[in-house]
Amino acid sequence: MTENQTKEVFKLLTRCVSGIQRLESDVDVIKQDVSELKAGQSKLDQGFGRLEDRQSNLEERQDTLEEGQQSIVSELRVNNRILSEVVNEQARLGARVTILEERTG
Repeated sequence: MTENQTKEVFKLLTRCVSGIQRLESDVDVIKQDVSELKAGQSKLDQGFGRLEDRQSNLEERQDTLEEGQQSIVSELRVNNRILSEVVNEQARLGARVTILEERTG
């Protein structure tokens, strides 16, 4: 091998070593990025878990509200029946008063 060829081989070898060093540096950066992404994913998973818990709590509260609403509707029906009876009784009393006034008057 000639001296020029040897210099060329070493030149190429130096380029290869420099390229490998750059790749190693890039791999380190990628590893760090992957680590940060994993940490971010873990935080997202925790946040998602909290959201699921909150959704469950909201569903329970909604069920409670629906039960309360049904109870209120039931009480309104009872109150409407009672009010209807009171109005009917008032009408009967009014009719009796009218009859008594006509008889006495």
